This record gives sequence, structure tokens and C-alpha cells, in this order.
Amino acid sequence: QEMVVGVTSSVAAEGKTTVAINIAAAAAQGTYKRVCLVDLSLGPDVLRQRLGLPYVPPLEPETAGAAPAPVTVTLADGVQLVVFPSGPAPQN
Repeated sequence: QEMVVGVTSSVAAEGKTTVAINIAAAAAQGTYKRVCLVDLSLGPDVLRQRLGLPYVPPLEPETAGAAPAPVTVTLADGVQLVVFPSGPAPQN
């Protein structure tokens, strides 16, 4: 059974990243299903920082439309997540 869960808020620093990581980890824990955590934030790339992932530069015009490669992350309890981190916050 496939499922999609979204975590959103209109206010910064309410714990969206923490909740999203915990939901993903709980969904993956003790199962043989792959869990994909996608950061669609237009703000700072907190998920990448929280999971200790390297910085991924924004897509250049010549690579527009190409999806960045996912990163497999193993959490402290051995749970694995497939993560698509966001890029940097857009310039205004």
C-alpha cells in the first residue's frame, strides 16, 4: 500500500523538519518498504543540514528538468530513508 504524507506550516521554526523526519523514520522502522523523504521547502535547506548531507548546488539552466540523485541515509537506529534534499533558498 502506497501512501503520501505532507507536512506543512505557514510559520517558520514550528518543527516541520523534525516531524517529517520522525514520520518517515516511523514508517520505515521494522518494515521492508522504502520510504522517500522529499524536501520541497522554498526556505533554508534544514532537512539537508539536519541529516548531515552535503550541499547540492542548484540546477543550472543546461540541466533544468534533470532530477538530483537521491541520497540514502541511515539513521542512528539503522532505519534507512531515501532523501531528496532541497536546494538553497531562492534569491528574492
